[in-house]
Amino acid sequence: MKRYFCLLGSASLVFGLWLSVAPLQAQMIFAGDGSDEPGFVAPIKANAPPPPPANIASAETLIPYPGPPVTPQSRSEKKNPPTPPVMFVKLKSQYGMLDWASRPNDLNNLLKDMKGKINVNFANECKSLADINTDPDKNPIIYRSGHFHFSFTPAERKRLREYLLAGGTIIFNTGMGSKPFFDSAKAELAEIFPEVKLQRLTSDHPLFHSYYDIGQVNYRKGVRAAGYTANEPLFYGVTIDCRTVAILSRWCMAIGWDALDDDTLQGYSTEDARKLGINILSYATSQRAWAKTVAHAMNFTDPDQVKAGKVFVAQVIYDGEWKTRHAGISVLLQQFNRRTDIPVKFGRQELKLSDAKIFDAPILYITGHETFQFSNAEAQNLREYLNKGGFLMAEACCGR
Repeated sequence: MKRYFCLLGSASLVFGLWLSVAPLQAQMIFAGDGSDEPGFVAPIKANAPPPPPANIASAETLIPYPGPPVTPQSRSEKKNPPTPPVMFVKLKSQYGMLDWASRPNDLNNLLKDMKGKINVNFANECKSLADINTDPDKNPIIYRSGHFHFSFTPAERKRLREYLLAGGTIIFNTGMGSKPFFDSAKAELAEIFPEVKLQRLTSDHPLFHSYYDIGQVNYRKGVRAAGYTANEPLFYGVTIDCRTVAILSRWCMAIGWDALDDDTLQGYSTEDARKLGINILSYATSQRAWAKTVAHAMNFTDPDQVKAGKVFVAQVIYDGEWKTRHAGISVLLQQFNRRTDIPVKFGRQELKLSDAKIFDAPILYITGHETFQFSNAEAQNLREYLNKGGFLMAEACCGR
């Protein structure tokens, strides 16, 4: 039953939150929480959560003692429905519900909307990070929403990294656009994946087309007041092996799921927030299935050291998502060396265009998903490399 509403065991806390949040201004929950910083947005009144659902089974017959000739009596009994699988786990913190559940009905309402619109039935739970199973099959999507600064411990970062690399997904929702939470999410993702840069998800990202085609969205006036003038969804992500494992929304989706009819808030319209939520579910579940097939990617090895010679292909490092498939070029070279009779072994190196070693490579390889730009020095080096007979192979990964 707790899967239907993860806050049921804390009913008194919910009621207290419902009564006390309405007049909140910049309430501090811990020292350094960001409530005194520019861009902080305090939570506002939250509605009381719904009770867990129950089915009524009518026409069930109870035969009281001593039985016939007494006429059997019928009565209606409440029965628990079949337990749907868990899709979302809302991440708890030690600072109470004001920190991690200021919109307590957000996931409940989103899942209800999904059930009605796309006929899928999932549940959600609330857990601390220490209690979350690192097997994504047990909890496919972790959800963290908030207004305040937060941080993970080194052990928690290691646990999250393991979970995400195994096929899990984490969503960070910036509560009502509160900047301290957004800044903390960016900082934590940099700690968890120092080798992968957090990037904005552009309009051709499959997340925006996984169920609905979302090119533009309607923002509330509060977003415009905060200085954002574009109409595209403003999402950032960490992408590994062509799968975005961490999704960070700059503006709030939760006020569209647990609806607030206040246009001054920094968030998406109710309708577009729900569409984005459905797309996130669709994207994460489809990518998780694919991730299982590449979890144990091959690395290139050269077991035969007696070939006539060895040259290397250089993969270009640039300021952006330059390494989309971590084993892709290695597997290609491995298959080439196995299937051809050319007495040359190809190795692989990763080089910046500013590195003079590129002139020793007969082939440069560059790939990616998003837009990028070379510096003047890098562009000049590439021009010189090509004029001297070098070859550049460029690939738009995933057709983007």
